[in-house]
Amino acid sequence: MVDAAGDSDVEKLRREAEELRALVRALSARLVALVAVLPPDVAVALARGESEGESGPFRLTGWHETIEVTRADIAPEMDLLWKRLPPRESA
Repeated sequence: MVDAAGDSDVEKLRREAEELRALVRALSARLVALVAVLPPDVAVALARGESEGESGPFRLTGWHETIEVTRADIAPEMDLLWKRLPPRESA
């Protein structure tokens, strides 16, 4: 499908993917810059989830979550997925 600007769906997806890649690169660069200013022992402790108190900001050890997904939860998402897929040609 081609929109008013002349872009196909594939071109839009490629452009969006490149924008997401650029955002990920920027985020990675900021994380590297933030970690670079930490003392090495603090950076290692944060990476391991260690902190002075048990309620440290990065402590996820022992955290578990369970969810239940039913067919009714998935049906609307699958409908949207099938609507976005291009029609298949007969073989």
